[in-house]
Amino acid sequence: MWRFVVGLLDEKEKAGSFFEEIEREPVDVLGPAHQRLVMHCLNEALKLPKRLRKQREEKLLQWVLFERDFTKESTFIRDSEIPEGVLNSALVELFKDEDSYVRRSAARAIGNQSTLSETTMVALVELFKDNDSDVRWSAARAIGNQSTLSDATIAALMKLFKDEDSDVRESAANTIGNQSTFSDTTIAALIGLFKDKDSSVRESAAHALGKQSTLSDATIAALVGLFKDKDSYVRRSATDALGKQSTLSDATMAALVGLLKDEKSYVRRSAADALGKQSTLSDATMAALVGLFKDEDSDVRRSAANALGSQSTLSDASIAALVGLFKDEDSDVRESAADVLGKQSTLSDATMAALLELLKDEDRNVRWSAADALGKQSTLSDATMAALMELLKDEDSSVRWSATDALGNQSTLSDATMAALMELFKDKDSDVRWSATDALGSQSTLSDATIAALVGLFKDKDSYVRRSAANALGSQSTLSDATIAALVELFKDEDRNVRRSAADALGNQSTLSDATMAALVELFKDEDRNVRWSATDALGNQSTLSDTTMAALVELFKDEDSNVRSSAARAIGNQSALSDKILDALGISVQPETHAQSALYIPPIGASSHNMLSEEKGGEVFAAMQNVATSYDVAIPTSRLDGFPCPSQGLGKIGHRSERVWVDVFKL
Repeated sequence: MWRFVVGLLDEKEKAGSFFEEIEREPVDVLGPAHQRLVMHCLNEALKLPKRLRKQREEKLLQWVLFERDFTKESTFIRDSEIPEGVLNSALVELFKDEDSYVRRSAARAIGNQSTLSETTMVALVELFKDNDSDVRWSAARAIGNQSTLSDATIAALMKLFKDEDSDVRESAANTIGNQSTFSDTTIAALIGLFKDKDSSVRESAAHALGKQSTLSDATIAALVGLFKDKDSYVRRSATDALGKQSTLSDATMAALVGLLKDEKSYVRRSAADALGKQSTLSDATMAALVGLFKDEDSDVRRSAANALGSQSTLSDASIAALVGLFKDEDSDVRESAADVLGKQSTLSDATMAALLELLKDEDRNVRWSAADALGKQSTLSDATMAALMELLKDEDSSVRWSATDALGNQSTLSDATMAALMELFKDKDSDVRWSATDALGSQSTLSDATIAALVGLFKDKDSYVRRSAANALGSQSTLSDATIAALVELFKDEDRNVRRSAADALGNQSTLSDATMAALVELFKDEDRNVRWSATDALGNQSTLSDTTMAALVELFKDEDSNVRSSAARAIGNQSALSDKILDALGISVQPETHAQSALYIPPIGASSHNMLSEEKGGEVFAAMQNVATSYDVAIPTSRLDGFPCPSQGLGKIGHRSERVWVDVFKL
């Protein structure tokens, strides 16, 4: 509350009196709590005179140092809102303290700051020379939260690679690893750490290199060399680093395959994960991964299965092996096997039958994945459809959703299937209801009963369901007057996306009544630009619009949104003829004898005829055309025909005849 108050006072340059008041005896809060109040309020008082700000900051500094003397550490400098001047002054004092605990605590505290000034960074780098290794470690770690480090700071960190304390070397490697890009010198220095006697340092160096999206062949070779490291965590770190490279050589892939036999399960798993990131695997590599399906560790088996999922096409042998995993004792493995098979565009009848059996699995996630895999097949047998329909009764809502989604991917559904989907309109889970609605919306023709059920969903409490119902009806080429009236009622829905979907649905109808078009015109006033856009598009699909509707569209040329303006211009352009009234509204004058289907007669400049436009009037016509083009948010290149500037053929139809130019302004 106080921060809000001081912010308001600062706008009127009266924040100084606020600070005087809260510091008047007796203060409402004591000690550190009061100083934190002052500190936070200072950040809101941007217009506070420098003299007053300096006074408050000096008091804060005294509290920081008092806390140091009393507790041997400082909580103030951990606060992200501590004024920079106070922070820098405090660090100068704290980093020089004779007690190493104070120096270490100060460095650790400053590490909580997401952004440090150059002065603070320099002070931290100076601590790299401290005679206490814990202080050096803390300083290196504190810098690690900075997203970008200067070359000088990185160079100072690399010097720590030779520190006598392994924890300091590790901390320096980790800090450098947080940088998005490394120089060749930095990469070389990190590779040099692969020979460090401490395994944690080697692991950190490999991990740091793994954050680079692209590594040279030499660096990759050095990482492969770590596959022989005696420490399993180093081997895993090297494997993880290579797994982030988009393309690996055959030699590197072969080395990774070798790690699939590592004695440590987490190394085998990491190797499988790394191989799975490659878009193309050799038959030998895939066979090696299939071999891991018998691994004693379930996480390894799952990683091996997932690795095969990155391949667009699997051999019959690989598919058969994945089907074999449906009997795995670990549900996560069974789930992964189903997921991988679902990525194949075509599955054999035997595989489909195995997935059908998996629909009965005791684990809901497995049933979900099996249904999802089946749903990705373009054509399903009657038996499969029946099994999915049974799943619509599953006790788990996510499984019902997956089965519904699978059925919705089929181009044609039987009456029985559609009836089962309509039953889900009563499901207690809104996600299931809208999924069932989407599934029915994919059908080109719906029965009257289905349409009536969809209209009933317009009263659903969930806006996603209402929107989905409107979208489903929009897929029908012809709707009854009652259904159209129900869609018009949705124009009053509190959710903008529902209103938009209702407008879109009506836009798919070839002919709309005057009342419906009037309701769409009312949507031109909607606060949401996308609703206005959809209403405009819907009207633009009608072959004939009244002058009232056209006038409303012309008004939309002033809309703040370019898409709305463009849609309005397009809607007008779709009309076969424009009345003089509309042309007048556009500011375009047309001679009666030259007006034919909204074409403008623009004679060559200098021609003698009382019906011909003057150069001044011709400029007005072109200006009006430019206004229309502006609503399309496009630039108009111009050419000169008979000395008169006209839009290029990119905007409208331009036919050049010997004595006159016909320009259709709106026809696209």
